[in-house]
Amino acid sequence: MSMASEKERARQLIMAAVDGEIGDSERTELEGYLHKYPDLHEEFQKCKHMQEITMNMKYTSPPESVWDKYWLGVYNRIERGIGWILLSIGAIMLLIYGLYSMFESILADAEIAWWLKLAIFSAIAGTVVLLVSVLREKIFLHKTERYKDIRR
Repeated sequence: MSMASEKERARQLIMAAVDGEIGDSERTELEGYLHKYPDLHEEFQKCKHMQEITMNMKYTSPPESVWDKYWLGVYNRIERGIGWILLSIGAIMLLIYGLYSMFESILADAEIAWWLKLAIFSAIAGTVVLLVSVLREKIFLHKTERYKDIRR
């Protein structure tokens, strides 16, 4: 085995060891490589140190004052409103098309009266609009739920 391929194998074993996915025979093999190549021993220590740092990292939210200042901006409020409108319109159109495709044979039947077809299409469209509205309401209420972070 060449030096380059041995080092590549050692790096694979280093990553497995850092992730805690290494067996006894592989650990012995890794220790052999670390004794043979001192530069890999340093690399192994750096990887372990980096893994410790990343495992101890915590996400910090910005203070409320930052969010208050953000939402004071007109552009930010308009942007979010337009985003919800476009998402709602797109969801409504896709759901109407999907339901229309399901009932297409009924709507294409020439023996069914036009007003009955209109009633079917209106029921489909109304169901979709209500579905999207309820989903948006549930998402909004979940964000403002006072007790969502309380555990029993």
